[in-house]
Amino acid sequence: MTVSKELVGAIFTAIAFILCSIGVMNNNITIGELIAFTAYLPRLFGLFNVLSSSNVYIQKQLGLLNKNFEFLAMEDEYRDSPNSSSKEILGSIEFNNLKFSYDHSREILKDVSFSINQGELATIMGDSGCGKSTLLDLLLGFYKAPPNCIKVDGIDINSYSIDYLRSNIALVSQNISLLRGSLRYNLALANPKATKEEISKIIEAAELSDVIAKLPNGLDSDLSENGINLSGGERQRLALAMALLRKPKILLLDEVSASLDLEAEKRILDTIERLCKNENLTVISVTHRRTFIKDDFRVISMENGEVKYDGKYKDYLEKSSSK
Repeated sequence: MTVSKELVGAIFTAIAFILCSIGVMNNNITIGELIAFTAYLPRLFGLFNVLSSSNVYIQKQLGLLNKNFEFLAMEDEYRDSPNSSSKEILGSIEFNNLKFSYDHSREILKDVSFSINQGELATIMGDSGCGKSTLLDLLLGFYKAPPNCIKVDGIDINSYSIDYLRSNIALVSQNISLLRGSLRYNLALANPKATKEEISKIIEAAELSDVIAKLPNGLDSDLSENGINLSGGERQRLALAMALLRKPKILLLDEVSASLDLEAEKRILDTIERLCKNENLTVISVTHRRTFIKDDFRVISMENGEVKYDGKYKDYLEKSSSK
């Protein structure tokens, strides 16, 4: 019960008691009636409290109902063209004079131009708000890119159906969603049709073998919700394995090292580098942590929505130190 309700109840009780007392003195009601009325006051106030609480509950439910109606009224994701391309995606990406804004008032991306070859690892670096994560959102089709500003294998990204595009692109972010259940169950969610051989290969590629060996029931060991019984590095490797099981041609990494220690960070980085070489996988890594970049990596440095540097990281460091 809130203070305001208690105050209203006290005032109501006091006024009622005073009026009844005056009635007794004027012989309008008897003392017995006064006692009976006083005994029923708590029940009357209880009814008032129930009605008040019900009103608050009803208002809350009406608010939720309005939110549901707003959600249902939202526009669907842009519809696929009837001439959507079904050409096999290999993994090359081009950004051509890409400009983008969320609200048509402030440009998030300003004439962004660079290309990434199939099987290449490119790291996009920059401070928060520079536009690097927006590039990933556009690649995944969360927002519609301007025509011919993003091409995958030389074809405008808008020419692919959303489902087909996303079936060829996998995202691993710092926010990992794992369900309560076994490791095997979580891996199966990524690709229910994966064979035992494919799962074993991915486990080895993501360096999960040592993690599974330590668990009491191996792949059938239960995970807590979101895998909190695993370390940050182990969860990231599991998320990477789940992404790889989808057999993507393009792998997007969004700040995957944010919660990792240096040792776990190095192991993830070595795994990703090896995948690029052995699986011909195109990888775009978005990060602001310099420890997640090796000297011979290609880096694309962004600032305020613009590309300020594109080249080897060691050359970037030399250029920065000479300023």
